[in-house]
Amino acid sequence: MSQKVVFIGRIGTGKTVTAKFFGKKLEKYLHRKGILFKYIHINCHKDRSLYPISQKIALEIGLKIPLRGYSYYDIFHLIFRTLSNENIFILVTLDEIDYLSKRKGENNIYFLSRINDEFLEEDLSRINFIFISRNPSFFEKLENSIKSYLMHNKIDFPPYTSTEIIDILQERIIVEKAMRKKAVSDEILELIGDLTGYEKGGPGDARLAIEILWKAGIRAERKGRSFIEIEDVREVYSTISPIRIEDIKNLDRHEKMILIATINALKNSKTRYVSTREVIERYNILCESYNLKPRKRTKIWEYIKILEKMGILNTKISSKGIRGKTTHISIDKISLERLKKNLEYNN
Repeated sequence: MSQKVVFIGRIGTGKTVTAKFFGKKLEKYLHRKGILFKYIHINCHKDRSLYPISQKIALEIGLKIPLRGYSYYDIFHLIFRTLSNENIFILVTLDEIDYLSKRKGENNIYFLSRINDEFLEEDLSRINFIFISRNPSFFEKLENSIKSYLMHNKIDFPPYTSTEIIDILQERIIVEKAMRKKAVSDEILELIGDLTGYEKGGPGDARLAIEILWKAGIRAERKGRSFIEIEDVREVYSTISPIRIEDIKNLDRHEKMILIATINALKNSKTRYVSTREVIERYNILCESYNLKPRKRTKIWEYIKILEKMGILNTKISSKGIRGKTTHISIDKISLERLKKNLEYNN
Protein backbone atom coordinates (compact mmCIF):
# COMPACT_ATOMS: atom_id res chain seq x y z
CA MET A 1 0.00 0.00 0.00
CA SER A 2 1.21 3.50 -0.87
CA GLN A 3 1.94 5.54 2.28
CA LYS A 4 1.43 9.30 2.66
CA VAL A 5 2.83 11.64 5.32
CA VAL A 6 1.91 15.32 5.69
CA PHE A 7 4.40 17.92 7.01
CA ILE A 8 2.71 21.13 8.17
CA GLY A 9 4.39 24.29 9.44
CA ARG A 10 5.18 27.92 8.73
CA ILE A 11 7.92 29.12 6.40
CA GLY A 12 11.41 28.36 7.70
CA THR A 13 10.44 25.66 10.20
CA GLY A 14 12.53 22.89 8.62
CA LYS A 15 9.94 20.96 6.59
CA THR A 16 11.84 20.91 3.28
CA VAL A 17 15.23 20.30 4.92
CA THR A 18 13.80 17.40 6.94
CA ALA A 19 12.15 15.80 3.89
CA LYS A 20 15.32 16.05 1.78
CA PHE A 21 17.55 14.83 4.61
CA PHE A 22 15.29 11.85 5.32
CA GLY A 23 14.90 11.02 1.62
CA LYS A 24 18.62 11.09 0.86
CA LYS A 25 19.52 9.15 4.02
CA LEU A 26 16.92 6.49 3.20
CA GLU A 27 18.21 6.34 -0.39
CA LYS A 28 21.79 5.66 0.78
CA TYR A 29 20.68 3.13 3.39
CA LEU A 30 18.56 1.11 0.95
CA HIS A 31 21.24 1.20 -1.75
CA ARG A 32 23.65 -0.40 0.73
CA LYS A 33 21.03 -3.11 1.25
CA GLY A 34 20.87 -3.69 -2.50
CA ILE A 35 17.39 -2.18 -2.89
CA LEU A 36 16.74 0.12 -5.84
CA PHE A 37 15.24 3.26 -4.31
CA LYS A 38 15.00 6.88 -5.46
CA TYR A 39 14.03 10.04 -3.63
CA ILE A 40 12.24 12.65 -5.79
CA HIS A 41 11.55 16.21 -4.61
CA ILE A 42 9.01 18.30 -6.56
CA ASN A 43 7.96 21.88 -5.79
CA CYS A 44 4.29 22.46 -6.60
CA HIS A 45 4.85 26.20 -6.83
CA LYS A 46 6.55 25.41 -10.14
CA ASP A 47 4.62 22.27 -11.15
CA ARG A 48 1.02 23.13 -10.28
CA SER A 49 -0.91 20.21 -11.77
CA LEU A 50 -0.69 16.43 -11.82
CA TYR A 51 0.43 16.36 -15.45
CA PRO A 52 3.89 18.00 -15.01
CA ILE A 53 4.28 16.17 -11.68
CA SER A 54 3.67 12.79 -13.32
CA GLN A 55 6.06 13.76 -16.14
CA LYS A 56 8.81 14.68 -13.68
CA ILE A 57 8.43 11.40 -11.76
CA ALA A 58 8.54 9.47 -15.05
CA LEU A 59 11.74 11.23 -16.14
CA GLU A 60 13.38 10.66 -12.73
CA ILE A 61 12.91 6.90 -13.01
CA GLY A 62 14.18 6.87 -16.59
CA LEU A 63 10.87 6.19 -18.32
CA LYS A 64 11.77 6.09 -22.01
CA ILE A 65 8.24 6.39 -23.43
CA PRO A 66 7.03 9.50 -25.32
CA LEU A 67 4.78 11.29 -22.86
CA ARG A 68 2.89 13.55 -25.26
CA GLY A 69 -0.69 12.54 -25.77
CA TYR A 70 -0.88 10.80 -22.41
CA SER A 71 -3.02 11.98 -19.49
CA TYR A 72 -1.54 12.14 -16.00
CA TYR A 73 -3.55 8.99 -15.22
CA ASP A 74 -1.90 7.15 -18.13
CA ILE A 75 1.54 8.36 -17.04
CA PHE A 76 1.01 7.17 -13.46
CA HIS A 77 -0.06 3.80 -14.85
CA LEU A 78 3.22 3.62 -16.83
CA ILE A 79 5.16 4.72 -13.74
CA PHE A 80 3.73 1.86 -11.66
CA ARG A 81 4.49 -0.64 -14.44
CA THR A 82 8.09 0.61 -14.75
CA LEU A 83 8.65 0.47 -10.99
CA SER A 84 7.33 -3.08 -10.87
CA ASN A 85 9.24 -4.31 -13.95
CA GLU A 86 12.55 -2.81 -12.80
CA ASN A 87 11.99 -3.53 -9.08
CA ILE A 88 12.30 0.14 -8.04
CA PHE A 89 10.81 1.92 -5.02
CA ILE A 90 10.39 5.70 -4.85
CA LEU A 91 9.54 8.36 -2.27
CA VAL A 92 8.07 11.54 -3.78
CA THR A 93 7.90 14.79 -1.81
CA LEU A 94 5.37 17.32 -3.09
CA ASP A 95 6.55 20.58 -1.54
CA GLU A 96 4.17 23.56 -1.23
CA ILE A 97 1.26 21.28 -2.06
CA ASP A 98 -1.10 24.19 -1.34
CA TYR A 99 -0.47 25.38 -4.92
CA LEU A 100 -1.57 22.00 -6.26
CA SER A 101 -4.82 22.07 -4.28
CA LYS A 102 -5.58 25.67 -5.32
CA ARG A 103 -5.53 24.93 -9.03
CA LYS A 104 -8.50 22.56 -9.31
CA GLY A 105 -10.10 22.41 -5.93
CA GLU A 106 -9.31 19.20 -4.12
CA ASN A 107 -9.41 16.78 -7.09
CA ASN A 108 -5.61 16.61 -7.31
CA ILE A 109 -5.21 15.90 -3.60
CA TYR A 110 -8.05 13.39 -3.77
CA PHE A 111 -6.34 11.49 -6.60
CA LEU A 112 -3.02 11.33 -4.76
CA SER A 113 -4.50 10.42 -1.39
CA ARG A 114 -6.68 7.67 -2.91
CA ILE A 115 -4.09 6.40 -5.39
CA ASN A 116 -4.43 2.94 -3.78
CA ASP A 117 -8.01 2.74 -5.08
CA GLU A 118 -7.09 4.01 -8.56
CA PHE A 119 -4.47 1.34 -9.31
CA LEU A 120 -5.64 -1.75 -7.45
CA GLU A 121 -3.85 -4.11 -9.83
CA GLU A 122 -0.43 -2.51 -9.22
CA ASP A 123 2.17 -3.00 -6.46
CA LEU A 124 1.25 0.17 -4.59
CA SER A 125 4.06 -0.07 -2.04
CA ARG A 126 6.51 1.06 -4.73
CA ILE A 127 5.48 4.74 -4.61
CA ASN A 128 5.06 6.73 -1.39
CA PHE A 129 4.50 10.42 -0.73
CA ILE A 130 5.41 13.25 1.62
CA PHE A 131 3.10 16.26 1.28
CA ILE A 132 4.46 19.59 2.58
CA SER A 133 2.15 22.49 3.41
CA ARG A 134 2.90 25.86 5.02
CA ASN A 135 -0.80 26.48 5.66
CA PRO A 136 -2.14 25.37 9.09
CA SER A 137 -5.66 25.30 7.61
CA PHE A 138 -4.62 22.90 4.82
CA PHE A 139 -6.85 20.11 6.15
CA GLU A 140 -9.87 22.36 6.56
CA LYS A 141 -10.22 22.66 2.78
CA LEU A 142 -10.30 18.90 2.22
CA GLU A 143 -13.22 16.52 2.05
CA ASN A 144 -13.77 14.66 5.33
CA SER A 145 -12.80 11.27 3.88
CA ILE A 146 -9.44 12.63 2.65
CA LYS A 147 -8.89 14.59 5.85
CA SER A 148 -9.44 11.57 8.11
CA TYR A 149 -7.10 9.48 5.96
CA LEU A 150 -4.23 11.99 5.91
CA MET A 151 -4.60 13.18 9.52
CA HIS A 152 -3.26 9.85 10.80
CA ASN A 153 0.17 10.65 9.35
CA LYS A 154 0.47 14.37 10.08
CA ILE A 155 3.67 15.88 11.48
CA ASP A 156 3.54 19.45 12.78
CA PHE A 157 6.62 21.67 12.51
CA PRO A 158 6.27 24.42 15.15
CA PRO A 159 8.07 27.77 14.73
CA TYR A 160 11.61 27.78 16.10
CA THR A 161 12.42 29.32 19.48
CA SER A 162 15.35 31.72 19.86
CA THR A 163 17.47 28.94 21.43
CA GLU A 164 16.73 26.58 18.54
CA ILE A 165 17.61 29.29 16.01
CA ILE A 166 20.93 29.93 17.78
CA ASP A 167 21.66 26.17 17.59
CA ILE A 168 20.87 26.16 13.85
CA LEU A 169 23.16 29.15 13.23
CA GLN A 170 25.96 27.54 15.23
CA GLU A 171 25.52 24.38 13.16
CA ARG A 172 25.94 26.44 9.99
CA ILE A 173 29.06 28.14 11.33
CA ILE A 174 30.82 25.23 13.06
CA VAL A 175 29.75 22.08 11.17
CA GLU A 176 29.01 23.41 7.69
CA LYS A 177 31.76 26.09 7.94
CA ALA A 178 29.55 28.65 6.21
CA MET A 179 31.39 31.41 8.09
CA ARG A 180 34.53 31.74 10.20
CA LYS A 181 33.76 31.02 13.86
CA LYS A 182 35.66 34.09 15.09
CA ALA A 183 33.60 36.31 12.78
CA VAL A 184 30.44 35.73 14.83
CA SER A 185 30.25 36.36 18.57
CA ASP A 186 27.73 34.79 20.95
CA GLU A 187 26.16 38.26 21.33
CA ILE A 188 25.46 38.39 17.57
CA LEU A 189 23.85 34.93 17.61
CA GLU A 190 21.75 35.87 20.64
CA LEU A 191 20.59 39.06 18.90
CA ILE A 192 19.51 37.19 15.75
CA GLY A 193 17.81 34.56 17.91
CA ASP A 194 15.88 37.27 19.78
CA LEU A 195 14.84 38.99 16.55
CA THR A 196 13.55 35.82 14.91
CA GLY A 197 12.63 33.44 17.77
CA TYR A 198 8.91 32.77 18.03
CA GLU A 199 8.62 33.23 21.81
CA LYS A 200 10.36 36.62 21.44
CA GLY A 201 7.71 37.88 19.02
CA GLY A 202 9.56 36.84 15.85
CA PRO A 203 8.30 34.49 13.11
CA GLY A 204 10.32 31.48 14.26
CA ASP A 205 11.81 31.34 10.76
CA ALA A 206 15.25 29.72 10.52
CA ARG A 207 15.62 30.80 6.88
CA LEU A 208 15.19 34.43 7.90
CA ALA A 209 17.77 34.02 10.67
CA ILE A 210 20.28 32.50 8.23
CA GLU A 211 19.60 35.32 5.74
CA ILE A 212 20.22 37.97 8.43
CA LEU A 213 23.51 36.32 9.44
CA TRP A 214 24.66 35.97 5.82
CA LYS A 215 23.80 39.57 4.87
CA ALA A 216 25.37 40.90 8.07
CA GLY A 217 28.55 39.03 7.12
CA ILE A 218 28.51 40.60 3.65
CA ARG A 219 28.05 44.07 5.18
CA ALA A 220 30.98 43.48 7.55
CA GLU A 221 33.19 42.46 4.60
CA ARG A 222 32.22 45.58 2.67
CA LYS A 223 33.18 47.66 5.70
CA GLY A 224 36.61 46.00 5.67
CA ARG A 225 36.02 43.96 8.84
CA SER A 226 36.63 40.25 9.48
CA PHE A 227 33.88 40.09 12.10
CA ILE A 228 30.20 41.02 12.40
CA GLU A 229 29.15 43.92 14.60
CA ILE A 230 25.74 44.53 16.18
CA GLU A 231 25.16 47.46 13.82
CA ASP A 232 25.52 45.07 10.84
CA VAL A 233 22.62 42.99 12.16
CA ARG A 234 20.55 46.10 12.92
CA GLU A 235 21.07 47.45 9.41
CA VAL A 236 20.18 44.15 7.74
CA TYR A 237 17.08 43.60 9.88
CA SER A 238 15.83 47.15 9.30
CA THR A 239 15.80 46.49 5.53
CA ILE A 240 13.88 43.22 5.99
CA SER A 241 11.38 44.47 8.58
CA PRO A 242 11.52 48.29 8.55
CA ILE A 243 10.12 50.52 11.27
CA ARG A 244 7.71 53.10 9.83
CA ILE A 245 9.36 56.52 9.51
CA GLU A 246 5.94 58.05 10.13
CA ASP A 247 5.98 56.56 13.64
CA ILE A 248 9.32 58.24 14.34
CA LYS A 249 8.07 61.58 13.01
CA ASN A 250 5.08 61.49 15.36
CA LEU A 251 7.10 60.92 18.53
CA ASP A 252 7.02 63.41 21.38
CA ARG A 253 10.16 65.59 21.53
CA HIS A 254 11.27 64.03 24.82
CA GLU A 255 10.72 60.53 23.38
CA LYS A 256 13.06 61.51 20.55
CA MET A 257 15.59 62.82 23.09
CA ILE A 258 15.51 59.50 24.96
CA LEU A 259 16.14 57.63 21.71
CA ILE A 260 19.05 59.90 20.77
CA ALA A 261 20.49 59.44 24.28
CA THR A 262 20.16 55.65 23.90
CA ILE A 263 21.82 55.73 20.47
CA ASN A 264 24.75 57.77 21.79
CA ALA A 265 25.19 55.43 24.75
CA LEU A 266 25.08 52.31 22.54
CA LYS A 267 27.55 53.76 20.03
CA ASN A 268 29.90 54.68 22.85
CA SER A 269 29.71 51.26 24.55
CA LYS A 270 29.66 49.18 21.32
CA THR A 271 27.53 46.64 23.19
CA ARG A 272 23.96 45.50 22.62
CA TYR A 273 22.62 46.89 25.91
CA VAL A 274 23.26 49.98 28.04
CA SER A 275 21.90 50.78 31.50
CA THR A 276 18.93 53.09 31.94
CA ARG A 277 21.10 55.14 34.30
CA GLU A 278 23.49 55.98 31.45
CA VAL A 279 20.59 56.76 29.09
CA ILE A 280 18.99 59.11 31.63
CA GLU A 281 22.31 60.89 32.24
CA ARG A 282 22.76 61.47 28.51
CA TYR A 283 19.11 62.51 28.18
CA ASN A 284 19.60 65.18 30.88
CA ILE A 285 22.69 66.52 29.08
CA LEU A 286 20.74 66.67 25.78
CA CYS A 287 17.88 68.56 27.42
CA GLU A 288 20.35 71.06 28.82
CA SER A 289 21.91 71.62 25.39
CA TYR A 290 18.44 72.29 23.92
CA ASN A 291 17.36 74.47 26.88
CA LEU A 292 14.61 72.00 27.75
CA LYS A 293 13.47 71.06 31.23
CA PRO A 294 14.12 67.31 31.61
CA ARG A 295 11.22 65.11 32.61
CA LYS A 296 11.18 63.32 35.95
CA ARG A 297 12.26 59.70 36.21
CA THR A 298 8.69 58.32 36.36
CA LYS A 299 7.81 60.15 33.11
CA ILE A 300 11.02 58.94 31.47
CA TRP A 301 10.02 55.37 32.33
CA GLU A 302 6.63 55.99 30.78
CA TYR A 303 8.32 57.14 27.54
CA ILE A 304 10.62 54.09 27.54
CA LYS A 305 7.63 51.74 27.85
CA ILE A 306 5.83 53.53 24.99
CA LEU A 307 8.91 53.18 22.76
CA GLU A 308 9.19 49.52 23.71
CA LYS A 309 5.54 48.87 22.79
CA MET A 310 6.20 50.50 19.42
CA GLY A 311 9.05 48.04 18.83
CA ILE A 312 11.71 50.75 18.55
CA LEU A 313 13.65 49.74 21.66
CA ASN A 314 13.80 46.78 24.04
CA THR A 315 14.39 46.49 27.76
CA LYS A 316 15.64 43.67 29.94
CA ILE A 317 16.18 43.39 33.68
CA SER A 318 19.59 42.14 34.73
CA SER A 319 20.08 39.68 37.57
CA LYS A 320 19.94 41.17 41.02
CA GLY A 321 23.24 42.64 42.18
CA ILE A 322 24.46 44.60 45.20
CA ARG A 323 22.22 47.56 44.37
CA GLY A 324 19.24 45.53 43.26
CA LYS A 325 17.97 44.83 39.75
CA THR A 326 19.06 47.04 36.86
CA THR A 327 17.10 47.66 33.66
CA HIS A 328 19.07 47.73 30.41
CA ILE A 329 17.98 49.15 27.06
CA SER A 330 18.78 48.08 23.50
CA ILE A 331 17.83 49.10 19.96
CA ASP A 332 17.83 45.96 17.82
CA LYS A 333 15.49 46.47 14.88
CA ILE A 334 16.93 49.51 13.14
CA SER A 335 20.37 50.86 12.29
CA LEU A 336 21.50 53.42 14.89
CA GLU A 337 22.79 55.75 12.17
CA ARG A 338 19.56 55.59 10.20
CA LEU A 339 17.42 56.14 13.30
CA LYS A 340 19.52 59.06 14.49
CA LYS A 341 19.32 60.79 11.10
CA ASN A 342 15.53 60.51 11.12
CA LEU A 343 15.32 61.76 14.69
CA GLU A 344 17.56 64.76 14.08
CA TYR A 345 15.78 65.61 10.81
CA ASN A 346 12.37 65.54 12.49
CA ASN A 347 13.39 67.01 15.84
